[in-house]
Amino acid sequence: MKKWYFLILIVGITTIGVVVSGCTVNSLNKVYVINEGSNTVSIIDGKTNKVVKTISVAGKPDNIGINETTDTIYVNNSGDLLNVINGKNDHNVKVITFGHNFGIAWGIGVNPVTNMVYVSDNYTVYLINGKTDQVVKAVSVGYAAYGIGVNPTTDMIYVASGGANTISVINGKTNRVAKIISDKSKPIYIAVNQKTDMIYVVNFGSNTISVINGKTNEIVKSIIDKKGPMNIGVNPTTNTIYVANLGNTVSVINGKTNKIIKTISVEKGPSGIGINPKTNTIYVSNYYSNMLCVIDGKTNRVIKTIPVGSKPIGVGVLY
Repeated sequence: MKKWYFLILIVGITTIGVVVSGCTVNSLNKVYVINEGSNTVSIIDGKTNKVVKTISVAGKPDNIGINETTDTIYVNNSGDLLNVINGKNDHNVKVITFGHNFGIAWGIGVNPVTNMVYVSDNYTVYLINGKTDQVVKAVSVGYAAYGIGVNPTTDMIYVASGGANTISVINGKTNRVAKIISDKSKPIYIAVNQKTDMIYVVNFGSNTISVINGKTNEIVKSIIDKKGPMNIGVNPTTNTIYVANLGNTVSVINGKTNKIIKTISVEKGPSGIGINPKTNTIYVSNYYSNMLCVIDGKTNRVIKTIPVGSKPIGVGVLY
């Protein structure tokens, strides 16, 4: 996880934001783990918790997004490439080139209802049509755009900009910024509960999670997480939020009370979180131990650790 700390150092000195890495699960109950150190994706059967396939991707993978409607997986790298993987046969079918190569990993968000893909790149969010795999628009946002959260119900997209300390709210119908929310220091990751229309933002610079009401797009709560929050995921079915922390733990937050109800110990370097709301299973990639931790959402305990590729930095689940 050397890269993480390098990027964090840059953020502290030059206000360049850290890059988000995510997690996702599909209708076939498969889990996709992106491995930064080996330029691969480990594919795990969610029923058996075993790696069933490993595929190579172009560039060094940094982030992942999944469209559970089309069974399509998107994996970016820290340059200018976006890998498109067919989830039905797990073949890497296409590589989209943006041609900018800022050297900073991008965030990815997907709206399975509109089949639109959102990729952040420094000051910009690129809008990609999932049918054609073509960039249809570029929207300017705050400096060091990183994490992206999408509410497919309201068609609103939330973009964390660590350098500007803002959350840009993009209206998916107009493809324009509808509002800019001022946040605490260095917001990096975002998770959305589409059922409650609540948005959760990890602020790396202040060890807090901001809670945004999607109806008003106002911050209604700030949750302190002294463990060092880095990534975040939401189970909309149970209204539970899971936060990966630098201290090799995962904080569990009750969405009704916005309070931390439990802290789970995991392997070294938790980096990405993926959640299957149908099975109430949480997957946490661990960068330093090359492991994936499987958490039972009913008991909030680790029930399995799975060896994956080198330096796993994110997880994705299609359900």
